[in-house]
Amino acid sequence: MVAKSITLTWGTPHTFTIRETKRCLTGMLYIKKLRGEQPIPVQFPKGISLRMIQNAWKKQGNNWIPVAETSCTPIFLAARMIVLRRWRIIWFVLHTSDAPDDACIVRSYKAVKPQAKKR
Repeated sequence: MVAKSITLTWGTPHTFTIRETKRCLTGMLYIKKLRGEQPIPVQFPKGISLRMIQNAWKKQGNNWIPVAETSCTPIFLAARMIVLRRWRIIWFVLHTSDAPDDACIVRSYKAVKPQAKKR
């Protein structure tokens, strides 16, 4: 099997390149800011495919879903995600004076029904 890859873009200089081989799915989130660049390696667990990410990305309008955002100069904090059926790709943004110090994780997600209160 020849490796396949996609590069996600969303109107910023940042990019997210994801590569699928016979053995695994890996990614590199590239953050580009005025005061530095940061490559963030992302390892995907088994069960996630390139096709799943492509479909989710398209469904989200080719952009990250914003979860939270706050700015207090010189610090900018945000969380964004790509939602898969059973997984979340979460990008934690931390820029201080326009220098990146971000992180990205892949987390399993299972909806949990609220429990009834005990009387």
